[in-house]
Amino acid sequence: RAGGVDYIIKPFQREEVLARVQTHLEINRLARELEQRNGALSKVNAELAETNHRLKEEIAGRARAETARAEADERFDLISQNEAKRWGIEGFCGRSKTIARILEDVRQLQQTGTTSVLIQGESGTGKELVARAIHFGSSQQEQAFLVVNCSAIPAELAESAFFGHVRGAFTGANATRRGYFELADGGTLFLDEIGDMSQEIQAKLLRVLEDGCVVPVGGAEEKQVHVRVIAATHVNLPQSVAEGRFRQDLFYRLARFVVDVPPLRERLEDVPLLIDHFCALFAEEMAISTPRFSTQALQELMSYSYPGNVRELKNIVEFALIKSGGDTVGPEHLHMVHIPQPGGLVPGETAPDSDDAAILAYVQTCGRISNADCRKLLSVDRRRATYLLDKLCTAGFLVRVGSNRGAHYTASK
Repeated sequence: RAGGVDYIIKPFQREEVLARVQTHLEINRLARELEQRNGALSKVNAELAETNHRLKEEIAGRARAETARAEADERFDLISQNEAKRWGIEGFCGRSKTIARILEDVRQLQQTGTTSVLIQGESGTGKELVARAIHFGSSQQEQAFLVVNCSAIPAELAESAFFGHVRGAFTGANATRRGYFELADGGTLFLDEIGDMSQEIQAKLLRVLEDGCVVPVGGAEEKQVHVRVIAATHVNLPQSVAEGRFRQDLFYRLARFVVDVPPLRERLEDVPLLIDHFCALFAEEMAISTPRFSTQALQELMSYSYPGNVRELKNIVEFALIKSGGDTVGPEHLHMVHIPQPGGLVPGETAPDSDDAAILAYVQTCGRISNADCRKLLSVDRRRATYLLDKLCTAGFLVRVGSNRGAHYTASK
């Protein structure tokens, strides 16, 4: 009665809006022609009939699209439920006091949708599992959970990756692209290895965390985003702050709530439950009966230090099930990688790869190593050298002496 001729369901789809506007412009044009052509009623009627036919087809198409959308929503709900089940509290195995504390932290964080979280722990301890459990147990579980490995983003592309860019912003920017913050809008952005982020991006990240606005590279307008940031690191961030390699204000902004995930060697009482969990998981994937571990095999697993933490235990169990063929797992089916320690060093864990072993051998021979020495030794860039040296410091192999460009590393006592 008020003159409306159609309606459009939100969220708007560009093609649908254009098609509807085009249709009604066509109808309006035909109506004007009808008034101007008093003698051409038959032709106008034919055109109107064709338009009416197109409208009917459009309405039928809309009905089909709405049905497909409803079906897609149902599938998405099911996927979200499965993800929540897979990555929720049930994903944690263990009876130690440490696991109980972590579970309590996760439950509390699931009730808050905006608090930034910093998860600290060695590689392989399950930091991403904690982040996923927080997200998929929260009210944002149906929104995006986006994982970003900060150490894998080239410095020259970091700003575009995080905040997006407009077409023509730089050479090769042939189209406008959204950054990680826009892609995760309404959900959670998991920033893994946050300690490896360049200081330039640290400053820009701090601004987004403070006002919730991003500006694409080459753009002039701010875009408001609502994203929960969960960061994780294996390095000692307070030490990095003290040494000037990580912004203090960003650290406090990220560390509004800190979850410490201990290495597996500090909660060996959880190993049997983890073995049972991984056994059931892989047995189902391999379509075999869940085997048992012999007493001797369990004793070996309980006395191992697990330099690769839970991730390594998972690999050990998978290997054992393959080698045993579904029968009882014995010591002969276990495969633990014992990496020799140069100079007889015995820190809290074994060195996890050949680069680490090469660095420790160099220190044993030369007494010290700098970032430049490390780059020359391994033919790597500064970022990779910094990462390896910091990792060995955190693991207890090396001690950093000095700061900035004058810093070097020596063997721990």
